[in-house]
Amino acid sequence: MKEVIPALEECNIFLAVGSSGVVQPAASFALIARQNGARTIYVGLESPANAFAFDEVILGPAGERLPALLDSK
Repeated sequence: MKEVIPALEECNIFLAVGSSGVVQPAASFALIARQNGARTIYVGLESPANAFAFDEVILGPAGERLPALLDSK
């Protein structure tokens, strides 16, 4: 955690894949990144419990959605 929090505070983009958004401390990572100015994106089959922490929630199989996401950015 000593390395994770500073990285979250400095990142520009935070991408979570297939998380439930429930298990701590990982469930708080998107919110920390977003509060520090990062664009937050979630990709997965179902909307996570912490969907409010993401700027974008992209639903669908990660194997299909990630390549399209990465090609478009």
